[in-house]
Amino acid sequence: MKENLINERWNIHLRQDRDMTQIKDFNKTILVETALLGQGLPSIDSDEILKIWPISKQLYLPWVEQGMIRLGHIENFLAVRSNKSWLRVNASNLEKTLDEGYSGFLTASAVMKIAKYLGIKHVVTAGMGGIQGDMTSDDLVFLEKTPIFLIATSPKDSLDINKSLNYLMNQSVTVLSYECPFCNGFLFEGSKILLEKITQKELKDIKYPKGTGCLLLNPLPEDIRVQDDTVLIEAMNRGIQARESHQEYHPAVNKALDELTQGKASNFQLKALVANQELALKIVNGISSDGGV
Repeated sequence: MKENLINERWNIHLRQDRDMTQIKDFNKTILVETALLGQGLPSIDSDEILKIWPISKQLYLPWVEQGMIRLGHIENFLAVRSNKSWLRVNASNLEKTLDEGYSGFLTASAVMKIAKYLGIKHVVTAGMGGIQGDMTSDDLVFLEKTPIFLIATSPKDSLDINKSLNYLMNQSVTVLSYECPFCNGFLFEGSKILLEKITQKELKDIKYPKGTGCLLLNPLPEDIRVQDDTVLIEAMNRGIQARESHQEYHPAVNKALDELTQGKASNFQLKALVANQELALKIVNGISSDGGV
């Protein structure tokens, strides 16, 4: 496997095989977060991921391997996905992870940090971070001060979605909802939070203030939601228990959601991640509602 050095400072590499080409147009390149794939879908095997993954050389997945940032396509990432001891890396601990030679899967904030460094504008996640109590996710903090276009489904259901979105809007971050005038949760159906709706025809005309980011939410259809709210309560309790034991909160919540829904929650999250990549591809390729450019 040949590796091309992109940037010596951060040891960012392209993992390249005979079916891969180097990044030629950073404006049309999309980075996809890997924390969900690496730690959040316990009942989904790699073959199932590969089966529904969008076929595009514009999609890259970043991860950290022994202190080096790697960029690869889905086949490359799946080769390292089974590493259960790897860290969950966000924007705040990315530099430490690199300096100390650790390995890890990357949240949206860490991916946005790498995207900014490389000059890539588009990042994809599924359920994004937000505000919970007095804790504010790096996803929000980084988006408020970085001209990155983040495509997500919603802030996670275990967070205060309304407060999270209002935080961004109060920081002049453009928050839009695709083909829907509101956000009402990620995997569960919650209260409707009214947002500016954008249609497929308008995708190519999105503009946002200089110096801040843009969040485009792409809600799951309401028939692809977990119907039992007690599942969320139990999953959040397990997340709290994990945090009290100095373990990661969100992977524990995702594990509980997977168990309590017999894998449905993981399936829904994977579908959300795939749908958001497909939307991102429409944006970067300037595809309008009639298929034109």
